[in-house]
Amino acid sequence: MTLGLLDLSIVTDQLIQQLNAYLPTSDLWRDHTFAINFTGLAPDAARVTHEGCQVSVYLFHVTADRFQRNTYPTGGSAQRIPEQPLSLTLYYLLTAYEAASYVHEQQAMSIAFKCFHENPLVTARVGDAGAIDFTLTLEPQSIDEISRLWQSIASPVRLSAVYRASVIFLEPPPPKVPARVLVPPELEAVPGQIRATVTAGSDGVATIVIPEAGFVAGAPQVYLRAAALAETAAATPAPGEFRVVDPTTLAVRVPAGTARGHWLLYVRAAAGRTTMPVVLVVP
Repeated sequence: MTLGLLDLSIVTDQLIQQLNAYLPTSDLWRDHTFAINFTGLAPDAARVTHEGCQVSVYLFHVTADRFQRNTYPTGGSAQRIPEQPLSLTLYYLLTAYEAASYVHEQQAMSIAFKCFHENPLVTARVGDAGAIDFTLTLEPQSIDEISRLWQSIASPVRLSAVYRASVIFLEPPPPKVPARVLVPPELEAVPGQIRATVTAGSDGVATIVIPEAGFVAGAPQVYLRAAALAETAAATPAPGEFRVVDPTTLAVRVPAGTARGHWLLYVRAAAGRTTMPVVLVVP
């Protein structure tokens, strides 16, 4: 699973790509032939480097996301720095410029507004197989706030709006495979109480013994929260696998990259049987 990205320009490129894909489908665009260029350049730079109507989607400010600072995106407790990814909120200045036509400017902005309004959930590709999701919202700005922003750019004010992209995670270093797993020796199930004997080996494999469980190869289901572990016949399960040792015993190994913290492991002896939760403590 991709926990974040290393390059913020991926988010900018995705927004520009989304605008370029939306443009031919816009009802407003079908009757017009003037050129629109979507760019990530700053408004002052876009005015002098291209011809036609320039729509600038400029990343001008970045802040830490206050709601995700201590929350690990894949679940579990907060992680130590630098294992905890940096959560960010990006602020974009959306503006249009064409020296010869205010109509073209406002039409181009209308297209951009509709595009972002109709696509508030954005997925950006990260590498060959990964992807990140974030939301895009129009941020309210007072006249004073937007005027101060344009003063800092040192350009004459134009029709503009501020958009907020969040949450963007900067990818942390690859997490380490836990050396061992600690499992409390008591399980609660409905109905009644089930006592289990649990041991954790130095190879990261937890052995769970549940009396009268009736485990049969091919029948048990084991989940780490919502992620299913795969059954294996190997003597030592690989990360993310479990093995039926005998009718009362399972050998379980958590997936590689499982973060530190408390995790719920759900064990079901067979389809239709009671699900038994186990608290895993990954040190």
